[in-house]
Amino acid sequence: MSIYEEMNAKTQQHIEQTFLALLAEKPFSKISVRDITTKAALNRGTFYLHYTDKFDLLAQIEAHYLQRLAEISQAIEPSIVLQEARDGELSQFSAQVFAYIASDFESFRVLLSAHNASGFARRLQQQFKAQFLQKYAHTSFQQHRVPLHYVAAFAASAFLGMIEEWIQSDEQESPEQLADYFVNTILLIKEYE
Repeated sequence: MSIYEEMNAKTQQHIEQTFLALLAEKPFSKISVRDITTKAALNRGTFYLHYTDKFDLLAQIEAHYLQRLAEISQAIEPSIVLQEARDGELSQFSAQVFAYIASDFESFRVLLSAHNASGFARRLQQQFKAQFLQKYAHTSFQQHRVPLHYVAAFAASAFLGMIEEWIQSDEQESPEQLADYFVNTILLIKEYE
């Protein structure tokens, strides 16, 4: 990476961190580009070199987190996770998703807060649902009484719900504990089938 590219990356990171700090304080609709540049101690021209407007800034931030979560969760093999839980083993695959969220906990808290009305939580849920459908499209799930897309919607909502509860409780549990809770919740539900 050249010095110019490195400086650009640092500037973008500074703008994004400043924006997320503002979003933690007030709703997106109340934040202006002037607010961002003033707090970041940058001129508006520097902002516009990187983003077309505040909507583009938010979209790029969200796309980054969604992409990274997609990469991490793509490696999760649900049947292996459940078997590990049945064997009393912690699933490192599931823990990786929660560990990633924990690594940038404040950003996720802000993006999933009421101040961000962009629909990030909905897109995150849709992403989890799409991955579930992809992983189970060619399985015996098709033979069950509940259509696969409803099972995927339930699983994605449960996963997002657990993330949101964890964030609201100020990350009192470790990523490994949360992964354990999630898998054991699924096993608990299966016991009552």
